[in-house]
Order: sequence, then C-alpha cells, then structure tokens
Amino acid sequence: MELILASTSPYRKKLLDTRGIPFKAIAPLCNEDDLKDPLLDAIALTQKLAKAKAESLKESFPNAYIIGSDQVLNFNSKIFGKPKTKKQALSQLLELQNHTHELVTSLYVHAPHHQWLHTERVSLTMHPWTSSELEAYIEADLPLDCAGSYKLEQKGLILFKEIHAQDYESIIGLPLLKLFSILKEAGFSFFK
Repeated sequence: MELILASTSPYRKKLLDTRGIPFKAIAPLCNEDDLKDPLLDAIALTQKLAKAKAESLKESFPNAYIIGSDQVLNFNSKIFGKPKTKKQALSQLLELQNHTHELVTSLYVHAPHHQWLHTERVSLTMHPWTSSELEAYIEADLPLDCAGSYKLEQKGLILFKEIHAQDYESIIGLPLLKLFSILKEAGFSFFK
C-alpha cells in the first residue's frame, strides 16, 4: 500500500518520519488560497482544504492512500492563518495572550475505494505576556509559518498555561492517532 502525504509542510512530514512510517510527501495540486471561503467556519474550512489537498493527487496515484490535512486557529469566530511578518505575528500573539483559543485540524484520507474525514479540536489557554516578551519569543522561534504565531514543539509551549487535546500531535498539524487507526483499519502494515 503506497502512502502519500499531500503536503509540503516540514512539520507534518517530520511527524511521520519520526514514527518510521514509509511515505512520499508530494505537493498538492490545488491552490489553497483559491479555495478559502471567508463564509466557512473553521471546521468546514479545514475539512474542505484537507479533502482538496488529498483529492488533487488521486489521479496521479490511483492506488495509493493519500493523506490531506489542514489547520487553522479559531478565536472568537475569527480565523487566524500563518503570519507573513514578525509584526503580524506579534499582533496575533497580543490578541491571543491571556485568552483561550482553539486549533482546528482536519484529516482526510483518500483510498481507492474508501475515504475518511476526521476533525480534531484542541483548546489552548495562553498566559498573559507583555509586548516585549512576545517580541523576544518571536525572535527565538520565528513562528511565521504557523497558524497563531507559535511553535509548541519549541519554546512556544512556554506561552501556555493549559492545553486540552485528545491527540497532541494534531497541534503540530496531523492527528496521528486517528490516522494510524484509519491505516490499521485499511490493513496497512506498520511493523514490517
């Protein structure tokens, strides 16, 4: 069974690499920006994008299991994407500090005769921080490629006082517990 990760994310790739799962990472053949609809809520948006990423490769890999995933940060019904600059990152963190927000991560697996869709929601509460503390954090982690402007796998974890997650890896961008359950159900051999 060929496993394809429809992603250019180094974080998602690393999650599978560190578990020794054989796969190929292939850039999806869809433009995410064209698919984003401001009228969709966080769950509908991540599900749409995860599905589009996986299905964009199904003709190129007709017999493969193709994994698509997408993540956004939801705060008071406002969706945060990846900041493009340090100034935008600071603005996001200042808005999130001392509040609770949600990371929404959707997983879509396309197989020749079956498809699976799953969404994880993680609640995170940030400590209060000063602007200068957050600027120092941004310099330390450079979280410009992460929704919400933090990297929990690095120093970003320090920013938080509470995290409630069923699958911690979904915070990094791929709900591994659900993915592995899907692959097990499909007959994938993990221990060759």
